[in-house]
Amino acid sequence: MPEQLWFTEILNHLFAGPVTGLLRAIHIEPHYPDAPIPNGVAMQLLVFAFLVGLFAVVRSRLSVERPGALQHVFEGLHGFIQGQSEDVIGHGSGEFTPFLMVLMLFILSSNLLGLIPGFESPTALAVVPLGCAICAFVYYNVQGLKHSGPAYLKHFLGPVWWLAQMIIGCRRIKKRGPDYFSRAAYICVAAAGLHFCAADDGVPVGSGGRRTLGMALVGRRSPVVSTECPRHRPDD
Repeated sequence: MPEQLWFTEILNHLFAGPVTGLLRAIHIEPHYPDAPIPNGVAMQLLVFAFLVGLFAVVRSRLSVERPGALQHVFEGLHGFIQGQSEDVIGHGSGEFTPFLMVLMLFILSSNLLGLIPGFESPTALAVVPLGCAICAFVYYNVQGLKHSGPAYLKHFLGPVWWLAQMIIGCRRIKKRGPDYFSRAAYICVAAAGLHFCAADDGVPVGSGGRRTLGMALVGRRSPVVSTECPRHRPDD
């Protein structure tokens, strides 16, 4: 029997039978039929339930005349994400803000959950940031096809149409192709490295006025991601 957190133990006590039956129905034999739900999955479900409850509370308290403190916080977060997406994506980025905000809140909540005794950060498992990276990878390609149609595929062919065959055969497949499809894995490794770097530093946020809440999501130096551990920098 694996070591279980108290919340994981409750889930396995209630749902071990149905989960084991579902896994066996799709020809997956769990290592522990009496405890098929691991800690990482349990913590993700907890974060999911927390965010759904939080969104429901915010939705029920929305007010134009008398906005509350929680509404102000979410409006500030929404404005921050919208401003960042406007800088990176450009005009029309507002439709992507909900996806980006949910992704940010999930990663942030998952990272900070490990600070609470009796819980673990699900993002400590590489499959969790990999899943987020794959979702983002699939999402932006689907959106590209949705907005540009088949013309979106020209993005992979280069700027000169009569050189497309050579580009596909040489540069895109042999050089850029693997790089393009490895972006999800790169983001996963970067996010996991940042998580362990922050954990190794003792406190992932708010230390000495130099680590901000944003460090739980992105690196200090890069606007996208950085895996450099801050405590090894000379100026610290």
